[in-house]
Amino acid sequence: MLLKLIRNPWFLVSFIGLTVLLTFSFGYEAWLKDDGDRVTVLYDEDGVPYDSAPFEPSFQYPLGSDSLGENYLYRIVDGAKYTIGLAASISLVQIILSLFGGFLLYIAPKKVRLTADGLFDTFHYAPFAIFIYLLAGTVIDIFVWSYSLETRIIFPAIVIVLLSVPVLSTLIAKELEDLYKVEFIQNAPTLGGGVYHIFRKHVSKFLIPKLFVLFLQQISTVLIIFVHLGVLEVFIGGSETYKMAESVDGGVMIETFTLSNEWGGLIGKYWSLYIAYPWLIFGPILAFSFVILMMNLLVHGMTQTLEINPYGKKKRKQKSRLQNKEAAELDFSKI
Repeated sequence: MLLKLIRNPWFLVSFIGLTVLLTFSFGYEAWLKDDGDRVTVLYDEDGVPYDSAPFEPSFQYPLGSDSLGENYLYRIVDGAKYTIGLAASISLVQIILSLFGGFLLYIAPKKVRLTADGLFDTFHYAPFAIFIYLLAGTVIDIFVWSYSLETRIIFPAIVIVLLSVPVLSTLIAKELEDLYKVEFIQNAPTLGGGVYHIFRKHVSKFLIPKLFVLFLQQISTVLIIFVHLGVLEVFIGGSETYKMAESVDGGVMIETFTLSNEWGGLIGKYWSLYIAYPWLIFGPILAFSFVILMMNLLVHGMTQTLEINPYGKKKRKQKSRLQNKEAAELDFSKI
């Protein structure tokens, strides 16, 4: 199976792209991080300052720099492991819980299943980012100072999981229902196959690849939610708020910093500066777009390669037989 996937160009290109990104991300501390003095002001040949951080994109700073003069591309590369890792972790928990939920819905009475389908179908049109912000707002925005860093990361992740499980459970239940309607699976009990044997030998053969494809699709979905939360200035990857200065009238100037360079947090951090420094927003958005594209190519390559459809081979064989029959019936006699 692995050799088939490697031979698929879509899967190979996307796999290499994600591997290179994550390799540089995990090697950020050793290869890219600069602990020296950062340049915050640029001077011309006469020693006259002509620009200050954040710098625009240039050859030296491909995606510009932040307000501290750090190369913004390096920060985005550093945040890749946290962004993709958190999205993958959330998606994995979603799939595991939804698998149990799907089995429960599949064995439930038909009336219960139809009611659940109608009820959970509304989640397809729900604005997830708004719900997450409202349900987790006390932790991630209002009383952020009273919760630990772990709570501020885990609690929104739990909310994302719980909002997605109902929809995924109904989807998996429908997949199980379709698989158990396949002719050779329906006839397996007459040949002495038990429930566990049928699932292990027949159903899982088609269900596991579908779950893996669904897992990759959910990573893309969670990444899109991170973008929306970033616009709402939610730091899903953890943040700390610091007192920067005091104003003349006695007020306090505070600023929130992302602790992990998670891409949604970078969007939230610099969203108010979008008009003045648009590259601070375009950088994370380009990174999100790249990873989502790679995930879609992975899914495309897997659906082309893996044996997901139990009717696929049969249909291809039937089509081939029909084409051969039609060719044999053609009259090639000379006119």
